[in-house]
Amino acid sequence: EDAIEDINVINVSTLKDEKVPTELGIYLDLDNDDYTNSQVLGIALNMNCNHLYMNIEDALKDEALKFILKDEKIKKYTYDYKAIKVALHNMGIEIRGLYFDILIASYIRANILRNIL
Repeated sequence: EDAIEDINVINVSTLKDEKVPTELGIYLDLDNDDYTNSQVLGIALNMNCNHLYMNIEDALKDEALKFILKDEKIKKYTYDYKAIKVALHNMGIEIRGLYFDILIASYIRANILRNIL
């Protein structure tokens, strides 16, 4: 049986010293499942083969993070892009460049299968 490897998450306060990625995985750490009525606690990023976490206080001040999120040339991979976009917008942070969202993909797949069967 294959063992699951631990993921080494690095807590960061800024991305200013990080190389700007060409791709970025994003997940928001919310205090509840209702993104329209939740507090963002932090943001998890998969960037340049590193797993990073930034608390929301630092994220709101980090111009490098805001640049990366806003740059539509950087491919963004998410789970629930709509929730991420709304939650970030509510804090004055813009995100562009969606490349793949697993929730959207599963919705499309389910609808296609439903129509086929």
